[in-house]
Amino acid sequence: MAEKDTTMPTASPEAAKGAPNQRLTIAVLSIAVTLLIIAMMAGYARFGAEFLRRRDDSIGDMLMREGKRIEAGGMHPLALETYERALNARFNGASNRTFTLERAGELQWQAENFEKAAAYLSRALEGPGASPAPYEALVDSLIHLGRLDEARQRLSDWKETLASGDGDPAAYGHAMGMLAEAEGDTAKAVIAYEGCASRYGHALSAARLGILYSKSGQRDKALEYLEQYFRLGAPGKENEALHKLYADLVREKTQP
Repeated sequence: MAEKDTTMPTASPEAAKGAPNQRLTIAVLSIAVTLLIIAMMAGYARFGAEFLRRRDDSIGDMLMREGKRIEAGGMHPLALETYERALNARFNGASNRTFTLERAGELQWQAENFEKAAAYLSRALEGPGASPAPYEALVDSLIHLGRLDEARQRLSDWKETLASGDGDPAAYGHAMGMLAEAEGDTAKAVIAYEGCASRYGHALSAARLGILYSKSGQRDKALEYLEQYFRLGAPGKENEALHKLYADLVREKTQP
């Protein structure tokens, strides 16, 4: 019976020579990894907090840009939600917050949420890089809320921006008429609306004149201004009611 070989295998001379080199390589790699970790920790300690702060500060700006994209696509409720999320975040650019307040206020006004609209638009007018664009929606919101003293003050501020060549004089004149109506001064309102309708071709002023003249029994003038309103594109939410008013006035005129 053959005897079993019990001798232990021995490393070759070449392997024995390579072992110290392997240990040296491992040691060098371990030191390199350790130094890299230390460098990363030092870098984070120096720059990490600033990086995170800048990232957090830009969230508002990113949401603002997303809101603009959504609004351009006509999805106004989602755009408003996005703008309001942006306002709960931080901005790198202060003027971007002002713009976001303006757009959120405008969309709240369009949705007839006048309290929120007035709050946003007031803040927009006080922010860095403010434009006169919020005045129209703000004054209208204040009138709807019955805050006529505030509306009058905002109209005064608006007038100053017009004097410097900035803003929409037609919208300003229409707002003057709306405030006069709210204060019960129909004659003053008619003067303001007629100025806007004749000088600027302001459709909503023509519509208000059609309504006011129909109430005072001046049917021909009412028809004249309603026709102007229709020629100017019939904007606004009262379109259907104004068509009905016009049809009723025409029917009355043609009756014997």
